[in-house]
This record gives sequence, structure tokens and C-alpha cells, in this order.
Amino acid sequence: MRVNFADKPKPKLPLYPETEHKLFVGNLSWTVTSEMLTEMFQKCGNVVGARVLYDGETGRSRGYGFVCYSTKEEMDEALSSLNGTVNAPSFHRFLSSLILYTQKLA
Repeated sequence: MRVNFADKPKPKLPLYPETEHKLFVGNLSWTVTSEMLTEMFQKCGNVVGARVLYDGETGRSRGYGFVCYSTKEEMDEALSSLNGTVNAPSFHRFLSSLILYTQKLA
């Protein structure tokens, strides 16, 4: 008889597709979803995955997320064209203020 015997743990799968070409996106409105983030950044290249992070207790957005691109060139294009600016009127509905912060992650 075996009581409370755990099987070998399975490796965790990522919550969304990730690549090494990953951007941190901050200063987002609480209403932004992962789909909206994908739509916003798709204009700069092929978005492999995008995720807005949520507070576990309240379920509300934490105001930041991550976007992954398939190539470094696409990531750099998004960083240079979107960082610190709002390039289209449709972006205003995504942001809590007029500045979008993006940062390359190592």
C-alpha cells in the first residue's frame, strides 16, 4: 500500500509561446488583454506570444506584460518604434498614459 506517493513531476509548459526575443511592456491600462497586446505589437513583426500578467488575488491586470517575436530584428523594430511613444490613435485605448515602456530582456 502506498499513501501520498507522488509520481515523477512533469516539466512545466510555458503559459504562452516564448522565444529569446522578448520585450517587457509596462504602463498598460488595467483593461488591456493579451489579445490586445498581440494586436498592438503585430504591426512591428510576427508576434509569437504575448501575455498580460494578472494579480492572483484580485484578478486585475498588473499593468504590464511580455511580447515575444520570432526574430531579433522584429523585436528591435518594435522597441525603436513603440518605446516612449504612441504611434496611432487606436493605441490610446490601451494605455493608462501616453507613454509605452518597452525593454529588452536578456
